[in-house]
Amino acid sequence: MGVSLKASAVLQLLSVSVVSVVAAACVGIAPTASTQPTSVAPTGTAASVATPSAPAVQTPTVTVAPATATTAPATESASPSPMPTTPPSASASASASAVASPAGPISLVDGTANVTVSGDANETFELATQQVGTYTPGASSSVVEATWSNEDLSRLMRLTIDVDAVGVVPASSAFVAIGLGGSSIIDETTYFPDAFRSACMVIVIKLDATGVEGSFTCTDLTSVDESQTIDVQGTFAAAAAAPTPSSAVLAPPTTDVAYTSGTAQVTTTGDVEQSITAELTPSTSTWTADGHLELHYSDASGDTVLVRLRVSSGVDDQFIAVGVPGSTTDDTTYFPDGGHTQCIATLQRFDSAGVNGTFACTDVPNFTGDMTIDATGTFSAAP
Repeated sequence: MGVSLKASAVLQLLSVSVVSVVAAACVGIAPTASTQPTSVAPTGTAASVATPSAPAVQTPTVTVAPATATTAPATESASPSPMPTTPPSASASASASAVASPAGPISLVDGTANVTVSGDANETFELATQQVGTYTPGASSSVVEATWSNEDLSRLMRLTIDVDAVGVVPASSAFVAIGLGGSSIIDETTYFPDAFRSACMVIVIKLDATGVEGSFTCTDLTSVDESQTIDVQGTFAAAAAAPTPSSAVLAPPTTDVAYTSGTAQVTTTGDVEQSITAELTPSTSTWTADGHLELHYSDASGDTVLVRLRVSSGVDDQFIAVGVPGSTTDDTTYFPDGGHTQCIATLQRFDSAGVNGTFACTDVPNFTGDMTIDATGTFSAAP
């Protein structure tokens, strides 16, 4: 009786061993060291039983789970302690953001940012900005391009986000820069950019058709010349501009168009203050049915305006350049928005009869970076 019970127990344990190996195979685990192939050997009953029991089945679970877990930005958030508290509110906003996502770029306005700096500089300041930047849902890069500053640019915060989702932004997908008297890399001791996208953690708690909101923490952020190091933390927010009310007709032509007449009127402030009225240059002003509009304007004084848009149901991307005077980057007073981030263009009408629109630009630098302008303007063109 005792012998048959012992034999029965051994048979049951051997069957568990076989089931363990089969279960591992079904999960997709190769029969390597983790499944202990020696367990199916016909010899060494006690050893066979010891290896493939419950731990052998556990191993696939432990091996597979981290593979999915690593896709979450847990490894990115090796930053200290602010992590645990904020992500819950971020995830709470996710569903609302997904529903409210607009179809094209929107202008971010009425922005506020609160910034606290410690280290080689110690101060706290609040920034309020009317024109913040753009939010372009679904873009492959630069989903958010925004700048918060005071009026004289003596204090500013720049933010670029390359991920169209709420939550912790992966380090490589967020860029933060702080200006403590500097506004670009030419201000070597007072401009602190996270050039390698490794010093800052950004958490977005809202990103949808109503605007953007979040917080950031930066550790050991260095000035361009590496003479100063600061830690920074703060919050940021901006609202989406209300759609411009107009009886606009946006029905872009379905065939290529060459424009022969039109006018651009532009006012610039900043390092160059000027008002210009420039006429369309017919030889280089065209619309192509694949969605590209290019309009060139110039006057007798050498002032130029270039409006280059990518258009579908609205303006998907814009490049604006103003020369006062100037027409190339060799000219000191030529101001191109090379990053497509400093200007916002709006079409009021676009159909087979012609095009009318407006644009507004903030802090557009010249090619050497030693001058900037703000510019507002209107443009028109007809075939």
